[in-house]
Amino acid sequence: MNPKTDRRPAEFNTVLRAQKDYPRSCGLPTTSSILTLRGQIKISDLRAGDKVITRDSGTAQLLAIDIDTATGPMVKVQSGALGDATPPTDVVIPAETELFLRDSLVHAYLGKSSALVRVTDLIDKKMIKPCTARVEMAYLTFALPHILYVDGLEISSGLTPETFQHARSA
Repeated sequence: MNPKTDRRPAEFNTVLRAQKDYPRSCGLPTTSSILTLRGQIKISDLRAGDKVITRDSGTAQLLAIDIDTATGPMVKVQSGALGDATPPTDVVIPAETELFLRDSLVHAYLGKSSALVRVTDLIDKKMIKPCTARVEMAYLTFALPHILYVDGLEISSGLTPETFQHARSA
């Protein structure tokens, strides 16, 4: 994958900085791979201080990582479910995960050029299916929300669709 690392418009950062007590990310399986300045590594190998490659700011320093085991609703996204071999392998992610979709894919689903979409809204029961699993999860903390490259997907580190839309329209 060749990540696109657009810079955020100034008003986007202003909106995000106004949020108080920014929560940690939704959980990401520790077996997932994330793009960093050290290359693509397993999330379980991340350490506070690592520089993670993001779509929105180029890189972001990881402030903290918490590991916990979680049992709950997950979604299995099969290889190629989101077009053009995306993701490149089957992925199981938490149901609350928000994906950043862009270009023809989001246009086909929503008629927009880009959007944050909760993975549960994409369930088709063929290539994107609900499941329940017990998974070791990593909760990542950054100074600001970011779009992360995880397992070939662009995953939000905590933005809500409302915040995203407000920031883009500001």
